Amino acid sequence: MARFKAVCIPLGKHRSPDGYVNATEARVAKWADTFRRMRERGIKIPLAYGHQPGAVPVEDEAAYQHRMSAYNAGYVENLYQHPETKELWLEGNAPGIEIDEDGN
Repeated sequence: MARFKAVCIPLGKHRSPDGYVNATEARVAKWADTFRRMRERGIKIPLAYGHQPGAVPVEDEAAYQHRMSAYNAGYVENLYQHPETKELWLEGNAPGIEIDEDGN
């Protein structure tokens, strides 16, 4: 079982498939708060092995969840704003994944 911490999103402007995203201190704080509220409601956020570019919306939720389980490496346990750098940090748990001494 691999538990890890990593910078999820550093502050600054980043390119995404939908255009640029500006990760400001305020925006990172909002993302961290949204995650906290989701966890309080019992929502688990999966860690995917990768993105599925051919993904399309489905109407059968059970079939969707079953299909997506093949891509799940684990779950996000915490998402928070680092107190010093203000970056968005992620703590995760990914059973079956091995992390070397350099954190890779």
